[in-house]
Amino acid sequence: MSARFSAGRATALGLAALLTGCPTGYRFVPATGEPTLVTADLDNQLRRLTDEAEARCPAGLAPLVHCDRDPSLCNTDLLRHQLKACDSLRPLLSFVHLSDAQLKEEQVSLDGPLSVETYDGIQKSFARNHQLEQQDFAVLLATVLSINQLARSPEAQPAPGPGCARPLPPRFVLHTGDAVDAGMFSELYEFLGVTARLEVPLYNAVGNHDNLFFGAFPKARMRGLDVTFPFAPIGSTSRFIAAHNPEAYLYDISIPHVPLSSNEVTERGSAPAGLPNAPELASSFYHGFDLVCGARRNGVRICPEARGYYGLDVPLPDDASGKTRTLRILVLNTAEVGPEEVLEGVARHSNAEMREDQYLWLEHELAAPRRERTLFLVAGHHALDSFVPLQKDWLKKLLTNASNVLAYVDGHTHAAAIHQYARSGRAPLWEVTAGSTLVYPQLGQLVELVEDSASPPELYLRVRSFRQQLSDSACAIGKDCVELAARARAGRDGAYADRGHDRDFREELPSVQSSNGLLPLGPAR
Repeated sequence: MSARFSAGRATALGLAALLTGCPTGYRFVPATGEPTLVTADLDNQLRRLTDEAEARCPAGLAPLVHCDRDPSLCNTDLLRHQLKACDSLRPLLSFVHLSDAQLKEEQVSLDGPLSVETYDGIQKSFARNHQLEQQDFAVLLATVLSINQLARSPEAQPAPGPGCARPLPPRFVLHTGDAVDAGMFSELYEFLGVTARLEVPLYNAVGNHDNLFFGAFPKARMRGLDVTFPFAPIGSTSRFIAAHNPEAYLYDISIPHVPLSSNEVTERGSAPAGLPNAPELASSFYHGFDLVCGARRNGVRICPEARGYYGLDVPLPDDASGKTRTLRILVLNTAEVGPEEVLEGVARHSNAEMREDQYLWLEHELAAPRRERTLFLVAGHHALDSFVPLQKDWLKKLLTNASNVLAYVDGHTHAAAIHQYARSGRAPLWEVTAGSTLVYPQLGQLVELVEDSASPPELYLRVRSFRQQLSDSACAIGKDCVELAARARAGRDGAYADRGHDRDFREELPSVQSSNGLLPLGPAR
């Protein structure tokens, strides 16, 4: 690895670990109160909760889209372009951007020379409100069902203004990493079980929590509880990726087997019901990770080449002259873990890092000649400023110099936001950061590519925040409440109760005002 890609600075926890002692392992703490959902009957429990909510509380499943509910919330500088007449805006594509679900196994915690509370006081990410830890899956499931409402019912989204075209149903969900929190298979199977309820394809990315224990420590450092089912540590990117395949346990005995429904719409690459004429996306048995492979060997769907980064082609409507164009989404693995160095990797912690061959792949993808006009959206778990310094500068330069890159979308910070980076003589490069469905205010994003058909035609990216509102509904209160609604309410209340503790906590209003916008992308190409 060349010098420009070497790991960088130490974090506060790394320095504290030098003085006080690192965590040495993980320990099992039996849950109290509501029993954990992760059992051999996980799939049936999720189906039962879903069926009851859809049958008894259909109105509560619609998402709360902030700009639709109260346009004054979104009267910000980022939306100043929204004031233009939008009867000439043609929607080309819509998708959902989620990040940092970080489902937490409530029965696993840190062990070491210090107490969990002490470690958490340094980093504020190792312990969460117990109610939230138990019901985080319910908030994610309610979010999934709200996305299904948008995919099933185009009328669920009102037009953004008089004379404006109604937004398209979302074609897919992009989750930009950190599916799990402590790094356990029990958490990952909860995530995969919940997202299997989606009625649009799900494409995932690798985050630091997905291959490191609590997003900070390599598996080699962790001693203690290590059993096959279900509390086994993931410990590596390859095992995290492989577990996305429902058949992984057949060829890797180190991966626990939990009977789950597969996400069939991802396997088929299906378009939502509201887009009957839209071409299907590439099918995937690994939620995108196997798109570098496409091989089926010995009757088992395996992809040993998967490294966590891949490209996804999304056909767009032809332009006014009838020419074909494509949006190619390049999903990066910004949590590549290199050889251990000083402090056994603690210095790196949650910083973004990519190996040099991935940078070469990205350079090649952006420069490769293509038959049709190709626009690029680059996605990764980490925000650009979360990269180790030399890589941050290099990546920003690469993306701002590439004229066909529209935006970089990410997560990691748990704070929904929109940033821009200047490009000489052209529209800026936009960075669109999603919040976390775990951390309050538990936001997702609706992302739309729209085209102004005026002469000359221009492109815009419209970003709107949303969240599930099943937890707000009457279905969540009283003795006859719907179970999923009550659980989602408990999970949301638990997230709010963390406001004096969680460093990533944000109030809902400022989060909304910083993360909605109509972003100019420049002339349609």
